[in-house]
Amino acid sequence: MTLTMPHRRAPRRPSTQTPIGICVQSPHAPAMLASASPLAFVSVADTSELWVEPLSQLYPVHLQADWLTIGTAHGPASAQLDKLQEQLAAIDVERVTVALDATCICHPPDLAWQPVLTQLSDLRQRLQQPILLDASPVWHAGWAPADQAEILVHLCQRSGCQLQLDLHALLVQGLNRARQQGWTLASGHADTLRALGMARAEALDLIWGLPPSLVGEVRLGGFLWPAEPGEDITPERNQRLTPTAWSLYEEALEHLGAVPTLIDWNHQLPPLAVLLDEARLAAQYLGEQHDCEQTELFN
Repeated sequence: MTLTMPHRRAPRRPSTQTPIGICVQSPHAPAMLASASPLAFVSVADTSELWVEPLSQLYPVHLQADWLTIGTAHGPASAQLDKLQEQLAAIDVERVTVALDATCICHPPDLAWQPVLTQLSDLRQRLQQPILLDASPVWHAGWAPADQAEILVHLCQRSGCQLQLDLHALLVQGLNRARQQGWTLASGHADTLRALGMARAEALDLIWGLPPSLVGEVRLGGFLWPAEPGEDITPERNQRLTPTAWSLYEEALEHLGAVPTLIDWNHQLPPLAVLLDEARLAAQYLGEQHDCEQTELFN
């Protein structure tokens, strides 16, 4: 695969801190409340949990509303919208991320997009809240990386929303595509290193096609290699990041700038210290990017 770099790098956003957050679930809540961590924000899936309100006194809260999907033929159910408004009324939420269904999206963009845009417009008007789109389903629809980037740019520009860029999902998509082409995916297998390189290259093709201003957050997670070589990698985030994932993150930051980053581990939770250590590693990459930006500002 040939990678095409942009002719001119898009301007990077200014940054004054290290905007790292983690997804918090109930097992980690007591430890999070017991001692302060150097996090810029926390993300939760449900603000009605009793521990979320005291946690919101310590950190800004983001709501990862994966249970609300935009883009279906009839739009989100009234019960889902009511639940979302109740969630936002419970505590002060800094931003909301909703899932995107790719069934109503086509390439190139045409009138079939209108239901998606209408639903997003209605949701923004109803919530009066910044909205991020988890566009992972677009990546699984089978389009080439350049086409996926074109779709996402069009969607953001028309809707006024930003993206949550899930690097974990991008890598998993590329690796599973390699398996479907006959490559063996298993820890230590000769095909695995080549497949990782191909998945990383495809992800960078997409990332370089996105203007930095359209990406509101990067989402990181680690995957487990399949037990059987013929199986797909599952989308669960249940491992520490691989060296390839960190390399992809570093190169993404070179294009996007010091964008807020979410560490997500949603299955087989480890001790909280493991998540905080992943956040520490991400902060190092973000800090290096911030230093580069500051150097460029004064040169």
